[in-house]
Amino acid sequence: MIAASPTVVAAERAAALVRAGRDVALLTAGEPELMPPAYVVAAAQAAAAERSRYPAAAGEPELRAAAAERTSQDEGASFSPEQLVITAGAKQAVWSALFLLARGLRVAVPRPGWPTFGELVTAAGGTAVPWDEGAPLPPCDAAILNSPANPTGRALDVAAYARLAPALGALRFVLCDRIYARLWFGENDRAPGLLEVAPELAARTLVVSGVSKAYAMAGFRIGWVAAPAPWARELAALQSQLVGGPALVSQRAALAALTGPQQFVADAAALYRARCDRARAALSATLPCGAPDGGLYLWADARAAIRARGLAGSAALADALLERAGVAVMPGAAFGVEGFLRISLTQPDARLDEGIRRLCAFIHGA
Repeated sequence: MIAASPTVVAAERAAALVRAGRDVALLTAGEPELMPPAYVVAAAQAAAAERSRYPAAAGEPELRAAAAERTSQDEGASFSPEQLVITAGAKQAVWSALFLLARGLRVAVPRPGWPTFGELVTAAGGTAVPWDEGAPLPPCDAAILNSPANPTGRALDVAAYARLAPALGALRFVLCDRIYARLWFGENDRAPGLLEVAPELAARTLVVSGVSKAYAMAGFRIGWVAAPAPWARELAALQSQLVGGPALVSQRAALAALTGPQQFVADAAALYRARCDRARAALSATLPCGAPDGGLYLWADARAAIRARGLAGSAALADALLERAGVAVMPGAAFGVEGFLRISLTQPDARLDEGIRRLCAFIHGA
């Protein structure tokens, strides 16, 4: 039996309290609060005014071409439009790839890591094998990489990819989740990719990305998977039977995002980096946080706070923060590692600051 997404459940629980009139600082979901660029909204409006029709099952050709170009740039490799399948969000891209390839295989999934990875491996008939951050690759047949990572924000650098490449080269497939690649806090405009370091792995590597994070387009539900051509054809066939092409209005909006001005993405990355720095400073005397390389989250060490309050674990701390302090965060247990909290940076500055203030006051017993 597949479990409900804990991040979705936590976000919905907090949202229900808000609807009931509670004042809750929502620091749970990785859902940017920004409005998409104006040219994206205009493209969606123009598409909505056209005749409604079924889109191409693997995605509209123009969007496949734009996504192929973006993926080639992000990965330091070459992808043709025929290798791209446009999906209803990056989550569907992960599911389709695992459904096609993971049955009967042991798939290494990162820990701490996005809980959906393990659930979808299991649902696809595979076995999820925890892969602790920074540890050697465990015995497995396939692996999932997420860089920058949810929940820690840490990214694999060129040296880390080079160390992993020999082990990855022995696997059936490698799935790279790159949804946060452009929300990067480093000097370049995106986090390094596996294939620019190990191009010899191209025949066994799938890359997943989308527009939900970098362009603040979560509700448009557009992602994609880039894969070796034989797998891409099978993924396209699967999609033709599963959902057909994603909504045409959303595809046109995503095309505008990928082909229009890109300053929005750079500005968003700078905004989240500034929020990250400010929140880390505010938390420094309460919950130590590592410095993320990118993404939308802080990964805060709450082990001392949990012990000091005699709580059972991170879930109990998150519950107490929600019910007694009016701040919603994600417990580390949801990501496979106890004793930590994931704090989302996707609220407006004043609201984020208030949430951090409430969290610190609760931990210190104020």
